[in-house]
Amino acid sequence: MLAVYTGAAIGSLTPVASNDDIAPGNGQSRVTFQGMSGTSYAIAVAGDEMAFGAITLNVAFVPTPPPANDNFANRITIAAPGTVTGSNVNATAEIGEPYHGNATARTSVWWRYTPSLSGTVVIDTLGSNFDTVLAVSRGSKLTSLSPVDYSDNEGGTQQSRVSFEATVGTSYAIAVAGVANATGAITLTVSLTPPTPANDNFANRVTIIVPRTVTGTNLGSTAETGEPSHAGVATARNSVWWRFTLSTTGPVIINTAGSGFDTVLAVYTGNAVGALTPVASNDNTGGTLQSQVTFEALAGTSYAIAVAGKANATGPISLSVTAPTPPPRPVNDDHADAVTIFAPGTFAGSNVNATPQTGEPNHAGVATARTSVWWQTRRFPAGPVVIHTAGSGFDTVLAVYTGSAVGGLTLVAANDNTGGTLQSQVAFEASAFASYYIAVAGKANATGPISLTVLRPPPPTRPANDNHASRIPIVNLGTAVGSNVSATAETGEPIHAGVANARTSVWWRITPTVSDQIVIRTAGSGFDTVLAVYTGDAVGALTPIASNDDFGGTLQSQVTFRGTAGTSYAIAVAGKANATGPIALAVTRHPGAETTIFSAVSPVARATVVDGEVTAFASVINGGSQPALSCSIGVPGGRPLTFS
Repeated sequence: MLAVYTGAAIGSLTPVASNDDIAPGNGQSRVTFQGMSGTSYAIAVAGDEMAFGAITLNVAFVPTPPPANDNFANRITIAAPGTVTGSNVNATAEIGEPYHGNATARTSVWWRYTPSLSGTVVIDTLGSNFDTVLAVSRGSKLTSLSPVDYSDNEGGTQQSRVSFEATVGTSYAIAVAGVANATGAITLTVSLTPPTPANDNFANRVTIIVPRTVTGTNLGSTAETGEPSHAGVATARNSVWWRFTLSTTGPVIINTAGSGFDTVLAVYTGNAVGALTPVASNDNTGGTLQSQVTFEALAGTSYAIAVAGKANATGPISLSVTAPTPPPRPVNDDHADAVTIFAPGTFAGSNVNATPQTGEPNHAGVATARTSVWWQTRRFPAGPVVIHTAGSGFDTVLAVYTGSAVGGLTLVAANDNTGGTLQSQVAFEASAFASYYIAVAGKANATGPISLTVLRPPPPTRPANDNHASRIPIVNLGTAVGSNVSATAETGEPIHAGVANARTSVWWRITPTVSDQIVIRTAGSGFDTVLAVYTGDAVGALTPIASNDDFGGTLQSQVTFRGTAGTSYAIAVAGKANATGPIALAVTRHPGAETTIFSAVSPVARATVVDGEVTAFASVINGGSQPALSCSIGVPGGRPLTFS
C-alpha cells in the first residue's frame, strides 16, 4: 500500500494521494499527483494484511505543460456572468507582460469578458486555493494594455476582488497570478449588475414621437409602490415606461416584436402610477412571447406605455408605436350626410368603417348595432312602403325615422331579422310629402355590403262598404257576407264596442218594416269580430244603439235591440286588434216575439170590483225557444185599460 502526505509531524499529515492495487491481480501500488515546487512530500509504503519484504520505490517527475490560457493571446472567453475554474500551475510570464499590482506575481493565466450591456462588473477569485493577484485591463496587445482595476488581498483574505463600470461591447482582459509565484486551482466569478433604466419609474417615462420604433431594456428595473399588475400578470414587475400623445384621434398599434424575452404590455391614462386607468393590455400575441395592443387614441390625451417581463424576465426591448391612417368612412356614415334616394328602387352601399354618432339611438333596440349608415327619402306620396335589406352581406338591423337631427329622431318602424333570415324588413304607411331617414347597421357591429330596397306597393282594394256612407243595405232582414280585408277607419269614426284597436270596419244597414226585436250575429266569421249598431246619417255624429265584442264564450259578436219600423240602422263590423277576414252577418227577429198569447179573464172568477174598477188576474206563459223580452196586455174592444 502506498500513500503520499505533506506535513511536518506524523499526527498532522495532509493526504495527497494513495493507492492499494494498481489493477485487479496486481498487488503493487501507484499514485500520480500534481507536485508543487519546493513542497516536501512524505511517502509511506506498507504491506497489505501485514505483509513484509523487499521494497522497490520508483519516483518519476513528469513536467506539467503550462495552462492553455498561459499567454495573453490565448485568453479564455467568459461568455456570460458566472463562475469558471482553472489553474496557474506551470504558468509563466510573457516578455513585456505588465506587473499585476505585485512584482512577485508572474505565474499568470488569462481570461476575457465582453459585457452585453453596460453596468457594474464585479470579478473575484474567492474559492481559489492560493494567494491570488487579480488585474483587469483593456486593449488588444499585451505590451500596450490600459489598466482598469487590480486587487491583491480582499477583505483580509488571500483572494482578490475588483469592481468597475463596464461599457457594453468592450473587451476586458482578466489576469490571475499567484503572490510569490504561488500556483494552484483558480475559481473566478464574474457578475454584472446593469444600471437602473432611466425610464424605470412612471414619472420618468420616455416620450415617443409617433410613428416610431424605439429600443430599451428592463434590466435592473423595478416595480413602484402602487404600480398595477400589467395585463393581470402578477409576476411582471420589472417594468419600464414610455409615453405618447396624438394630435388627431385615430387607431394606434403598439407591439414589442423583436424584444429578447417574454414581454407584457399595458397602456394607461393618468398622472400618477397609483391612480392609472387601463386602456389596453396584452401578454402574448399571435402565438409568440411578444405583445400587441390596438385601440382608438384620443387627440391630446397622454398615454403611458409599460413594458415588463413575464416571470420578471429581462432583456432588450423593441417597442413599436404606429398610428395607421384610418380607412375612409362611408359618405353616409352620419345622419346629416344621408344619401337621398327616390323610390321605388334598390340601392347599394356599405357600412365598412361606419361609426355611431353622439345621441344616435339603438336601432331596433339592438345595443350592439352601432355601425350605421343612412339614406333619406324625400317627398314620398302617401301610401304603403316596404323597405328590406335582402341581399346584404351581413346580419343587418333596419330602422326608419323622421326628424332632422340624430338626437331628436322619431321612430317609424324597425326590424332586426325577418322571415328566418339575417336580413331586415319593415312596412309602414307613409304620409304625403314626408321625409324619412333609413338607418342600416350591423348586429354585433358587423359590416359589409348593403343592398337596400324601397318598394311602393299599390294600395290594396278597399271593401265597397269600407265607409259609413257606402253601407250595404240588407233587405227584409236575412243574411249578408263580406270582408274587412284592407278596410280602414274614417275620420270621426267612433270606437266600436269600446275596443280601441278595432279600426278595420265595414258597414251595412237595415230598415225594419215593423217594430220588433232584432238580433244581429257575426257567427261564422273568420276572425275575432267587434259589432256595433248606430243610428245617424254621418259617421261623426252617430248614436249608439247596441254593441258587443265577444258573445257566448266565442270570438264572434251578437246584439239584440228593439227596432222601430222605418228607422235606418247602421251596422259596423270590425276586427279586434285590427284583424281582418271573411264576415258572415245574420239579421233576424227575436224568436220570443213570434209567440202571441191570448188570455180571457173572467171578472167573476178572477176579478174584483172596487168602486167601479175591475182588477183582473192573468198568467202569461212563453212558449217560445228564447227568453221573452216584453209582455203586452190588451182589452177587447180597445177600451181604456189601467194596469200594474
